[in-house]
Amino acid sequence: MNSYLISILRNNCFYVQSEICLHGKTLNGNFKIDTGCGYSTISYRVLCNLSHNAALNYKEQAIISGLRYQRSYGVSDSEEIKEKDRQLIIEGRLTECTALKFTHENVRMSLNGYELIHDIAVNYDRTSNILIGMDILKDFDFHCGTSKIIDEYIFIGCMKRNITQDYLNALQMHFGYGIVLEA
Repeated sequence: MNSYLISILRNNCFYVQSEICLHGKTLNGNFKIDTGCGYSTISYRVLCNLSHNAALNYKEQAIISGLRYQRSYGVSDSEEIKEKDRQLIIEGRLTECTALKFTHENVRMSLNGYELIHDIAVNYDRTSNILIGMDILKDFDFHCGTSKIIDEYIFIGCMKRNITQDYLNALQMHFGYGIVLEA
């Protein structure tokens, strides 16, 4: 287990190898750290390489179990699509609403070997990138910049409640920050 999360910028994105536990399964994937994204979203179809019908079974389980849900849209979704989804929700036709994401609480995950537990939203219809957004990153102390060690632009961070001397040492080595833990 790593005491902090680190990722190197590639093609203007920070990607992390992930391991996440959902629906009683441990799943591996490639997640994107996105500080411009308000809410993290796991695309279950992408993560598990599922057909629409197979993913629909998991969506029905989420609905039956009463998981909280909210609508979530991409930049290309039109007002017409948003209105259609609103109407589907009013009519109770949740399985037909592709914009729903369901909140799974206290999900265990590992991002590039850094372990954490956090709530995360899962969409069972979309096939977009899997994003770690600011709803999770707000709980991190993180820094981005050019590493003095590897001369690459990096993201480095850890949960605010778990700041360790190892993490502070890494900040010092990569960026020259002189921070120590108070006793």
